[in-house]
Amino acid sequence: MLLLHIYKSGINIKKGGEILRRIVTESLARTLGPGQEPDDYKTRLLKYVPAETNTLYVTLMGAVHTAEKELPAESVAEIPFSTIMWLIFIGCFVVNILYMWRIAKETNPIRLGISTGAYVVWAIALGDVVATISGWYEFYGTIILGFYTVAAGLYIGK
Repeated sequence: MLLLHIYKSGINIKKGGEILRRIVTESLARTLGPGQEPDDYKTRLLKYVPAETNTLYVTLMGAVHTAEKELPAESVAEIPFSTIMWLIFIGCFVVNILYMWRIAKETNPIRLGISTGAYVVWAIALGDVVATISGWYEFYGTIILGFYTVAAGLYIGK
């Protein structure tokens, strides 16, 4: 159902055979031709969320959690899982910037920042990495995610 919504909301816009995942602003809509409308709030919000990076993050964190459960206890004690989780978080941060810039062709630094911020907030809301921080409670991430989600789609750009 979500994929159908993404398709109907214009996430992938074809122009000359190229598939774009950029935010369609009023000026871009004019460039794309008649009938192309600028993205509404919901569509902008969907495009800002870096699904590819989030999928990578969840997959790698899942592998870490599986290793924690399935490896023998003496091996688990020797593996720096906290460090590995932080490296995954930082690696996905870098991958997100490169993906949005090189593959999704996002050149607007503000929208690139919003998308990267969406990854960070989303990862924080999952709680894997921040659980290693003393005094952090999971509900903090949920609160941050709620505010960020509402605020992120407000930026329209030119």
